[in-house]
Amino acid sequence: MIPDLATVLRRRHTMIIIIRCAIAVAFAYSAVQLFQLTVGLLVNFQVLSVGMVVGAVLQEIHMLVLGVVLLIFQKPIARLLIPLGTRVDQCMNCGYPLKNLRSAICPECGVGIRHASPQSPQTPAALVPPPTPPPPPGFPRS
Repeated sequence: MIPDLATVLRRRHTMIIIIRCAIAVAFAYSAVQLFQLTVGLLVNFQVLSVGMVVGAVLQEIHMLVLGVVLLIFQKPIARLLIPLGTRVDQCMNCGYPLKNLRSAICPECGVGIRHASPQSPQTPAALVPPPTPPPPPGFPRS
């Protein structure tokens, strides 16, 4: 069974929440590691130099990079992990079944439909703009 659009959007929202939790864990882990290193250096009465701080950041750079990448690409990752799942015989706009439909317009929502070619039945139907209506009688055509 192919889920409807509302279900897919709910699942994507849940995936974004999970990704944001992973971002929080990555940043929290890095912060705790840096804090422990700083406290360890201060307990030993060592003066913090720029080199020590840079070295500490470089030790935890993998978690920082992971957090930043997840932060930047959270929505594309959710779209990649949870695709729409549209079928060939359904309107991509409203989900109306298009089997045995003779017109090129969806009767439910009025969006133009370009049917998949018979050589490739797996290609989904694509949305095309609805045809423009003819001008009223008496107006010149351009």
